[in-house]
Amino acid sequence: MMDTVAYQKKVSDYFSAACVQMVLQLAKDVGILDILFSAEQPLTSVKIAELGKLKERYVREIIGALATSEIIQVDESSTQFHIPDDHKAILRRVTAFGKVAHCMGQRMGQMKDILSKDGPDGMRFDGDLFGAFEETRILTQDSILDNDILACLPEVKDRLEKGIDVAEFGCAQGILLLNLAARYPKSTFLGSDISESCVEKARTLAAERELTNVSFEVYDLLDLPETINNSFDWIFLRDTLHDLPSPAKALQGIKQALREDGTASIVEIGMQGKLADVKGDIVWARMFSLSTFLCIPESFQRQSSDAFGACWGVEKARQLIKDAGFTLVKEYFSEKNTASVNYVCQL
Repeated sequence: MMDTVAYQKKVSDYFSAACVQMVLQLAKDVGILDILFSAEQPLTSVKIAELGKLKERYVREIIGALATSEIIQVDESSTQFHIPDDHKAILRRVTAFGKVAHCMGQRMGQMKDILSKDGPDGMRFDGDLFGAFEETRILTQDSILDNDILACLPEVKDRLEKGIDVAEFGCAQGILLLNLAARYPKSTFLGSDISESCVEKARTLAAERELTNVSFEVYDLLDLPETINNSFDWIFLRDTLHDLPSPAKALQGIKQALREDGTASIVEIGMQGKLADVKGDIVWARMFSLSTFLCIPESFQRQSSDAFGACWGVEKARQLIKDAGFTLVKEYFSEKNTASVNYVCQL
């Protein structure tokens, strides 16, 4: 157990980080970050305000928060501000996902009702959340596909080049699947999600990119139509299974849709060991926090829901895969995303 001085610092640091995150999101939303991203030389608060058509006094305070937290850089005169080129891509990704924190705040009132014993069991993802997730996926799609999904599937990559049938369940707005369809024109792709608005958006994006080898349907992974049984050579899901009321039932649907010689890639958040094994790890503190506001409410659609949450752990995932009748061929822990594991399964 840590002493009181260290404990006070840790708790205070979490509060400070939350405050900085709010200012960082504000700086993104009003265009301050875009101005700094595009600047070829350091800028003053006056120049940033002028370019953004903003009030300088507020700009000065915002960039003060960002400079003292070292999110942006300030010169010795304390008047010139910039973002180093090698920091820009990182900051773009982080601030894209930062919208999720704002969505969590918007859900606070509903979360209080849900936590009440007599309150509703959960609540579904909404448009703002999908938008936050998809902005992040757009910025990281190549990294996700290459590092989390395809890195351990050389045989699938070879088959994609020649032409196979692929499905992604829980595709949201189809960002990853559209990328695959563009990469592998000889293969055909089906994306599905329970959200009609997401599917419509995915269809629009496919049409804009003139991709004719991909289609999108509204399917419930817990109740897939028999018409797609034995239809796919490769099925993949990313961060989807734990959000469902019954992951075990979903795995049965995947099993029926997969061809006998097919491969299923179930990419999930993979906490290893017990809660006590990851104490003090801010990554898992973040995962449990996100799961509280997002994953548990999404999956807890009825009292009988499993509601595993994002941190359900690799041991439980392995057991569910085995119970579903799959052979777990390999587990691949992403080198880029320490919380991601790809369970590669076959019949």
